[in-house]
Amino acid sequence: MAEREVRYYANALNVTPKYLNFVCKQNSGATASEWIQRYTKERIILFLQNKNLNIAEIADKMMFSSRSFFTRYVKKVLGTTPTEYRNRLE
Repeated sequence: MAEREVRYYANALNVTPKYLNFVCKQNSGATASEWIQRYTKERIILFLQNKNLNIAEIADKMMFSSRSFFTRYVKKVLGTTPTEYRNRLE
């Protein structure tokens, strides 16, 4: 998943990011930003459960620019690093 910005999806739909967030919030109770973050979080969790993939491979599959940026992002959304999350699964 390369695109994690509302602006990208808003541009694809020819609307403003503010309007896309408004419509999503009105119809689902969550903003477009929240939907993107939820989807990204779910994908990361699925990848982390797959022990055949190392952290760098997951970062590549999720199209993060670097492993360190991926680790910071995961820590922000999961509250733990990818390695710590995997260790909890054991």
